[in-house]
Amino acid sequence: MVKHKLTDGFHPRQARAILDWAEPGSIALCFQNGERTCVTCIGGFWYECAISATPWWTMTTGRPELSYAYSGSTAKLRHHVTAMLSGRQVIITALQYRVFVRLPGPQRLIVREREHWDANEAVCARRLMRGQGWPVCRIKASLKMPNTIPELIRDTDLILGAGPGGPEDVPTLVKALTHEQARIRIEAAEDLGQIGPAAVAAVPALLKLSEQDRDPLIRVEAAKAVAGIDSKNKTAIPILVEALNDKAGKVRKRAAECLGDVGPRGKSAVAALLKALKDPDPAVSWAAIDALGQMGPGAEAAVPSLTEALKDASTRGAAVDALGQIGSKAKAAIPELEKVLKGDDKSVRWAAASALVRIGGPGLKTGVRYLLETATQNRERNWTDAYNILMAPTAREALPVLLDAVRDPDIREIAWETAVDSSIYLTKDPLGDVKVFLKDKDAGVRCVAAWVLHCARAVEIKNVIAVQVETLKASDPWARRQAARFLGRLGPYGKEAAPALTEALRDQDQGVRKSVAEALQRIQQR
Repeated sequence: MVKHKLTDGFHPRQARAILDWAEPGSIALCFQNGERTCVTCIGGFWYECAISATPWWTMTTGRPELSYAYSGSTAKLRHHVTAMLSGRQVIITALQYRVFVRLPGPQRLIVREREHWDANEAVCARRLMRGQGWPVCRIKASLKMPNTIPELIRDTDLILGAGPGGPEDVPTLVKALTHEQARIRIEAAEDLGQIGPAAVAAVPALLKLSEQDRDPLIRVEAAKAVAGIDSKNKTAIPILVEALNDKAGKVRKRAAECLGDVGPRGKSAVAALLKALKDPDPAVSWAAIDALGQMGPGAEAAVPSLTEALKDASTRGAAVDALGQIGSKAKAAIPELEKVLKGDDKSVRWAAASALVRIGGPGLKTGVRYLLETATQNRERNWTDAYNILMAPTAREALPVLLDAVRDPDIREIAWETAVDSSIYLTKDPLGDVKVFLKDKDAGVRCVAAWVLHCARAVEIKNVIAVQVETLKASDPWARRQAARFLGRLGPYGKEAAPALTEALRDQDQGVRKSVAEALQRIQQR
C-alpha cells in the first residue's frame, strides 16, 4: 500500500485539486523510476511526491507542465500505457502548446511557432487547468517519444491536430453517449465539447442526454458540451444554472465547474455563481470562485465578493487566481492583493504576484518585482515560470517595469531577457512608454531599451548602434558587456560599431573584453 501526504505545495489549489478528485473508485496512475520521487496523474492534474517513511510519500509540488505529455481521462491513460508497454504506438490527448491552423486538403496542418500563451501562462502561474483556456491536441505516443517536456513540445512530427478528435470521430462519440457505463458517456460528452463547432451534429443527442440521463452529473456534462459546440444555444447555460440548486453537493460543484469551463460565454450565470459563493459546501464555493475567474472581465460584478474572499484562508487561493483572470476590471482588489503578497500565507504569494501582473495598474510593479526576485533566488524552480508569466501578452503593461528593474543588479538578468523576448511580439505597438528609457540616467537601462525597441522594429538600426556604442564607454561593466553582446547579435549589420568595439578590446574588465571579441567575430562573419 502507498499513502500520499498532501501539502499546499506551491499553491493551495494543488492540494485542493487532489482532494476534490479523491473519491472511492477514482483512478490515478503513479510513475516511479526507481528513485525517491514519483509523479502521479489524476487526469487534468499531475503532482510530484518524495518518499518519506514507508508507506508514506509526501507531495512536494504540482507538476502542471506534465499535462503537455498527457491531459485526459486516467482510465484512458491506463489503457494507453498498457499498449505502449507492449510496443504499440497510440494516439493520446495532451495540453496544446502551439496554435494549429487546419487548411483544406489532406495533411494540411500548419503549426504556428508561437506558443498557446493562455495555457502556457496558466501552467507557469499554477492556475486552474481546465476549460476554454486549456485546449488539448492529439499526439502520437510510444516508448520512442521524447523523454522530457521541452523535447516533446518541440517535436511537431508527433502532432496530429487540435482537439481530442475531428468531425470524423463525431459519429462514434455520439454512439458512446448511450453506453451503459457512466464513465464512457461522460468522456464522450467531454470530447464532443472539446471538438467544438465541428461536432454540431452531436447537439441533438447531447441535449437529449442533458434532459433525460438518469445521472445528474452526466446531464451537466452534456449541457457543457452543447455550450462548447454551439455558443448561441440558449438551453445549455440555464441547465447548468439550475443544477447549482441540486440537493447533492457534488452536482452543484460540478455545475459550477462546467460553467467555468464554458468561460466568458457563460457570463449570464455570474449572479447565480455569486449566490453559490455562500454555499454551505466549501467545495461548491471554491468551484464557484474558480468559475467566476474563468469568465474573465465579464465577471467584473464579482470583484467585491472575490476581494472579500481573500480574507478567508479557505477561499483565498481560488480568489487570488480569479481576480487575476478578471484582469484590469479587478483593479479595486489591488490593495487587498498586495496585503496577501506581504502576508503570512506563503502558499499564495506567487499567485498574488501573478494576479497583480495580469490586473496591471498601481499594483503591477509590486507583482513584477516579486516574481523577478523569487526567480532570481531560486532559478531552478522559478525562473522559467516567472519568465513566461511576465512575457505573456496579458503582461504588456509590465514592459516598462521590466526595463526599470534592469537598474537593480540582483534581478536585471531575468528582467532584460524577458523584456527583450516580449518585445518580439509587439511590432505594431507604438512603445512610447519604452522610448522614454532611451534617455534614462542608467546606461544599462538605455542599452536594453534600445535593444527592445530594435526587436520591436520601432527604431532605426543606426540609432540602436549609437546607443550601444555610447554604452561601451559607461562606468558600469555589466552595461558595457551587454552593449557588446547586442552589437554582436547584429552580425554584419553592426559593422559601423567595429571601430568602437576594437577600441573596447583594451577595456579593464575581462568580461567586457571577451564579449567585445565575440561581437567583432560575429560582425566580421559573412
